[in-house]
Amino acid sequence: MMKTVLTIAGSDPSGGAGLQSDLRTFSAFNVKGLSAVTALTAQNSARVKSVMPVPGKLLKEQLERGELRPIFLYDKVRTRKVHADEIRRFDPEGLSFFNINTPEDYEEALKRWERMRPSLTCTVELFGAARLLAKTREVVLALPQEATLSHVFSALAERVPVLVGRVIHSDGGSLLSGYTCNINGLDFVRAPSAKIHSGDKIFILSADAGG
Repeated sequence: MMKTVLTIAGSDPSGGAGLQSDLRTFSAFNVKGLSAVTALTAQNSARVKSVMPVPGKLLKEQLERGELRPIFLYDKVRTRKVHADEIRRFDPEGLSFFNINTPEDYEEALKRWERMRPSLTCTVELFGAARLLAKTREVVLALPQEATLSHVFSALAERVPVLVGRVIHSDGGSLLSGYTCNINGLDFVRAPSAKIHSGDKIFILSADAGG
């Protein structure tokens, strides 16, 4: 049975991008392409002259009627809007968003996936209110290569969602102002871009804690 893939994209009459290019790519990989049009454009290979979005009401009605479900994949498929804040919890750097139009693009996407695959582990130890909320002392996390503190907070938010909005910022990529973290008992760090290494131990505690 031929696999089916759904693209939700704008229409590019030049065929260089948009759903036309997506459908061509699907054909190259021998999969059946379905499409939902989000916008009509007047453009060529040099520039976009005008854009006419498809009315949101039309797309909403199609979703409610189930017309955008990839029915060739499953008997029942639920659809919903995924907000940017939710995506950032799992992918703070947006690496999962990559436009695939050619076999070369597909190869690049595979390379990105390899870089994102968990390749190091660290342990997060919680103190004070964070421990009381999580009802656990330690959480072991698997992180991608070249992980940063932002990845740690995102992974922790996924594992212990009760901390979101109370210890971890709602975007999942940083701590709230009342909290800080220490790496390996040596350095207090707040920069989300700080690098993490396999075996690191990260302590999260109240910023005003003391003895």
